[in-house]
Amino acid sequence: MVPFRPEHGEDIEDFTDERCVQLVRLACGLPDLEVELLSVLPWQMAAATAQRFRDGPVFLAGDAAHLIPPAGGQAMNVGIQDVHNLAWKLAAVLNGWAGDALLDTYESERRPVALAVTRDAAANVAAGSGAPRPEQFSNRGRVLGVSYDSAAVIPDGTDLPAVANPVTDYHPTARPGSRAPHLWLGPVGQQISALDLYDTRFALLAGPSGQAWCAAAHQTAQPAGIPVDCHVVGPGGPLADPAGQWTALYGVQPDGAVLVRPDGHVAWRRNRAAPDPASELAAVFRRVLSLRLPQPSGGDKQTRAEARSPPLPHRADDHAAPERPDLHASRMSTKAAADRTERRECARLSAILSALDGPDAGHGCCGLGGRRMAAAEYQRAEDLGLGLLSWSLRYPAARRDEGPVAIGDR
Repeated sequence: MVPFRPEHGEDIEDFTDERCVQLVRLACGLPDLEVELLSVLPWQMAAATAQRFRDGPVFLAGDAAHLIPPAGGQAMNVGIQDVHNLAWKLAAVLNGWAGDALLDTYESERRPVALAVTRDAAANVAAGSGAPRPEQFSNRGRVLGVSYDSAAVIPDGTDLPAVANPVTDYHPTARPGSRAPHLWLGPVGQQISALDLYDTRFALLAGPSGQAWCAAAHQTAQPAGIPVDCHVVGPGGPLADPAGQWTALYGVQPDGAVLVRPDGHVAWRRNRAAPDPASELAAVFRRVLSLRLPQPSGGDKQTRAEARSPPLPHRADDHAAPERPDLHASRMSTKAAADRTERRECARLSAILSALDGPDAGHGCCGLGGRRMAAAEYQRAEDLGLGLLSWSLRYPAARRDEGPVAIGDR
């Protein structure tokens, strides 16, 4: 890449094949180098960020969402992080274990990062080659220190660690929103990085005295189909902490726990044990994934009552799962209103399932030319409180072991 200055009267035709070959030889320091020219194209540096990263089913990522000058070399990192952030959320919604509002957090999390990196690159360009900034050669803080503030993160009241330069300096922290930090875990000689625990599933890490968190996670997540792996970090298990650093690094007591999202960012952190861990984790999943979950069984009446309104910090920008129309006819004001709701929801369901599985998959319901929801399936969806559409996306419509029943016939 060489300077091109049309404002000074330079034209693309000035870059003849002979001149371009000479420029390549000069850059390589090899005057006799054999050069094959494939193309000569003008390029103009620009900086721009889309006003929105989502519009309904359309999402922008990478260069489609933000043009970042190359000074500092951060543009590809930002694009990869975009997709890493979005992929698990799309999978969660399409597979029925998250509400659609989770997808709104893609923009609220990634657009501020794109704007910050664009400002960094613009400052690098303005500094010029004569007085380069340190940020042009080091950006660990901007890459590893990204911390999200959205409805898919539950704050715990702590602040981010103070750093002298947020672009170059990185301070590992498990504060909610931050990237879960690396730590070697496991027996000596068989250790793995904590980062290898975070992939396509949620990971709940509990301290050596936090076994109750793992039992609560399975009790809460499995009925709703939420993929979660549970690990107790400490002596006596596969994830030993030989350096004894995990509790301090992740900011919890031995009976505390941390929930890490599939993209490796911390969704929630509890410093120590809770009176009713199952109810607390149910509230956490409801909020982080923008969905509705049934209350866990067990506990006394007072505990269950408190679980209906868990004492989580309030955020003004929370994306609560919208109340779906109740599909039970007896709860509708009129039978006609119930029928309209059924037809609308079933049409949406059939269209989405056909798009996912193909037009020949035989999807259909409510008199639309295919089978209707089985009684056991509808009851299951209603019990989970996830709504017909989300539940049906998670459980394929191939189960035909029950007799058909129209929604609202119960």
